[in-house]
Amino acid sequence: MNWGNKILFVFIAFILLIGTLVYKSFHVQTELVSPNYYNDEIAYQQVINASNNMSNLSKNIEIEQQGKVFKVRFPEEINPKNVSGEILFYCAYDSKKDLKFPLQLDSSGFIQYENEKLKNGTYTFKANFREKDKNYWVEKSIIVNE
Repeated sequence: MNWGNKILFVFIAFILLIGTLVYKSFHVQTELVSPNYYNDEIAYQQVINASNNMSNLSKNIEIEQQGKVFKVRFPEEINPKNVSGEILFYCAYDSKKDLKFPLQLDSSGFIQYENEKLKNGTYTFKANFREKDKNYWVEKSIIVNE
């Protein structure tokens, strides 16, 4: 084999390698944290203020998993009758696993969620709620097990 054939072989191998990489790059799934991340970033000061409001309470939200049920307990200062908001179970690596629920506290400040829809893995529990004239924001990392 002469040097001309070796150069041609290396050139063809390089073209095949680049073609394979381009083909694979078109089939990689990428997800954004939020589809409208720019607007979310502009309004982030509200999240900071709501998080500070939550840290001023005597206790934080407590999350407990018992079998297939998540029990979420809110601090006693939060009046269950005056609360409105939503809870998000956010899965960072797969947006199809995200679950959003309206916030509906019972009279003792508890919420129970069945986790049959939640797959095993790590989630970020995000609670965004309002009581009277104050906004509150909580984020906690949880692990879902069956």
